[in-house]
Amino acid sequence: MIDNFYLALAAILLLPLIPAYIIYKFLPESETNVEGPYKKLNLKLKGAFAGYFLLVLLSLGLQYVVMTSKEGKKIEQLMQSINDSSQLMQTYRSQLEAGKNPVIDWKIKGIVSPGEKEGTRFFFDDGTTSKNPDGSFELIKRSIAAQGKANPPKWICVYNPVTGYQVISLNRELPHPDIAAYNVSFNDELHEILIRKAIDINSAVKDSIVAVAGFLEKNPELKAKVSQVDPNFFIKAENTKKIRDRNKLVHMPVRQ
Repeated sequence: MIDNFYLALAAILLLPLIPAYIIYKFLPESETNVEGPYKKLNLKLKGAFAGYFLLVLLSLGLQYVVMTSKEGKKIEQLMQSINDSSQLMQTYRSQLEAGKNPVIDWKIKGIVSPGEKEGTRFFFDDGTTSKNPDGSFELIKRSIAAQGKANPPKWICVYNPVTGYQVISLNRELPHPDIAAYNVSFNDELHEILIRKAIDINSAVKDSIVAVAGFLEKNPELKAKVSQVDPNFFIKAENTKKIRDRNKLVHMPVRQ
């Protein structure tokens, strides 16, 4: 492509020499004038050679424009190549990080109030949760890396069929107000989450399994996770709701 350009440029510059020489040799002097300095040279040309010199200047200007355009395109292509390489390196780095930490067990510690009630459950419970009579608990949430490192859980739900329930956000990306409200701290080195303020699950709404089910129905993603942890949860919630509605009908006063 560049070779063709130089051939065309040479033809444009050299071919006019023939008619320019003929005009200069055999015809009277024309009105074309070129005067002034050019790269520290003082020029004073007339006639066909003046026109030819102007043609040379225009051709050199054209060459500069073409070459500058080509260099600009090359620089643009080079920058695009660098950006693509940077993104590729970032992907490789994430995959490497995922290979180093494919699975991380995050420990979540806190206190539930009231702590003496039986039947308190924790979402994300995989059978490793330990709850003491004073309400303190410790559970393990296993996080699997999809891309990059395995991230900690973003929420926890505690409920008791008798007292009530509480959902706490652990999302640091927002950051969520619950993190400050419950004085939540994260230790990324030990993979530990500490909830310092007691989680009060006393609720004005009884049959809290029904309330939790209603909350989860509005959050399909959480509902799917709860179904994995406790497949019978929503069946129990529906049965509890039926019993509650039946009791309301039985105790409803009869109008005279």
